[in-house]
Amino acid sequence: MKRKNEEMQVELSNLRQLYDLLRLRPEQEALAILRKIRTDSLDASQAQQTHSLVDFIQQGQSTSGPSVVTQTSDPAHPLTLPSIRLALDSPSSDPNSLPFTSIFPIGYDEPTSQRRRHASDTDVSARTNEFQRIVLTNPSSDAFNSIPPPTSIDSLLHPDTDASFDPRLEGLPKWTPITKDARFLTHLMNLWHKWEYSYYHYLDWDIFLDDLSSGCTDFCSELLVNAVLASASFHSSLVRNRSKPFGDSLITRFYREARRLWEAEEGVDSLTRVQAALALFMVFGKHGRDRVGYMFLQEACRLARTLGLFRLPSPATQRPPHIQQEKWDRARAVTAWALFNFQLMQYYVSIIRLFQPFTHYESSNERISSYRDQALLRTSTANKELRQLIVLHDSLHGWAATITIILHPLVIAVFGSLDEIVSQENPDFVWETNEAYRGLLTCLRGLSVITTYNFYSQSLFRLVTQSCQSLAIPLPTEITSVLDRFQSDEWTKTAASMVSSQYIADMRRTVSGMENARMDTIISRWDALTIKEDPDKRHAHS
Repeated sequence: MKRKNEEMQVELSNLRQLYDLLRLRPEQEALAILRKIRTDSLDASQAQQTHSLVDFIQQGQSTSGPSVVTQTSDPAHPLTLPSIRLALDSPSSDPNSLPFTSIFPIGYDEPTSQRRRHASDTDVSARTNEFQRIVLTNPSSDAFNSIPPPTSIDSLLHPDTDASFDPRLEGLPKWTPITKDARFLTHLMNLWHKWEYSYYHYLDWDIFLDDLSSGCTDFCSELLVNAVLASASFHSSLVRNRSKPFGDSLITRFYREARRLWEAEEGVDSLTRVQAALALFMVFGKHGRDRVGYMFLQEACRLARTLGLFRLPSPATQRPPHIQQEKWDRARAVTAWALFNFQLMQYYVSIIRLFQPFTHYESSNERISSYRDQALLRTSTANKELRQLIVLHDSLHGWAATITIILHPLVIAVFGSLDEIVSQENPDFVWETNEAYRGLLTCLRGLSVITTYNFYSQSLFRLVTQSCQSLAIPLPTEITSVLDRFQSDEWTKTAASMVSSQYIADMRRTVSGMENARMDTIISRWDALTIKEDPDKRHAHS
């Protein structure tokens, strides 16, 4: 049954790729593909015909016009075709300019287990071998990752054209050995600029691009470029296996190159090394390994102090004579501010975190009671505003390539909504019209999309969804069906071995039971459940 399901998913993936080709290629090529479909032998099954046709097209042999692919591909390693969403989001209406990639699936070793300064990452390789044996999603990760998410209407009406045509990005292939496909690298860097730089800009974009284009290493380096590309790869649907931590993916390849350069340049203090540390902090956080990630954040802080980033004016002896003082000060100031601001959350999340501990205080003391009332009012208002921002994000941008830092506001909004729903004792309560409930569903749908390309979000999704079920909150089938994939014994054991996180998702547990509220502890409790436990009872665990 499982094998049949996998075959159906592979067939579905092939059909989607074929649809992409017919929909997006020039009319001459689309007609050539259609003619081949009509002239193919009927002896083979429809699934075999579709698979053969997609393979044939991917090898660049299908049409008499321009090839579908830009390079001759290895038949053993077919190209990953772009999703419909990527094509629709392209700033150009010219089909020939769509961001097709010549990147092949890659086979290589996992990250080295030799660690000096960051010793707690020594088990990444061993865990990865076991992880690659287990399919995280049912039935296959390739098929699961190939599902094109909903397209944002805003991206169709207002495409971001400014960054896409910056000629300075053409110099990217000089900075990384992983691929020389300038178009694909530009695609990744544009996604990073759109989704991450707009949230946390720890480098000056123009100064960085100037050096990237000219080959200067004052504000650009191979270490920094590869670290940024590793983080950027999380946002591209062209990158396969994004939800497999340190698996066979382009993310791991960029990461390994950045890590090699990091260790090779140890002892060399520079601004680009500080920025690369922040990028690697983001990479580890997306993989749910924030314990290791925080070591890079701490190293960035140490380097910043050594370089005098927080001193005004900046030490004049450090500035190379060929760099203007204004440019030097600006580049350093951007990174210094990012380090100060890096872990600060958005305003409403901070308000909730600040006042949440006071909302559960019970006291006969009038003064303490007034504190509690104020805290309840402020957190309720902040929760409502946060849900509105999330709904706005959902309608304008969707969740297909969002920065994963948004996981925190999503989780905070879920638990805040649960508190409000439980506290409402109105007998006329109607689920469909309740603002907190509708906001809750928006958060859960957003999380469910993020699980398709981010592994750590799968653990958070399971936690918040099971919390809803434990409170008898009705959930639509689209949510519970996603949850089913993350409740299997194999997935649970994999999560227990891969995740190393001190993150506290449920802010209500910050006063008491803090240790039991950390994600490491929660996942280990899931792992402790016996295999023979009644599956119906598992839904009651949070």
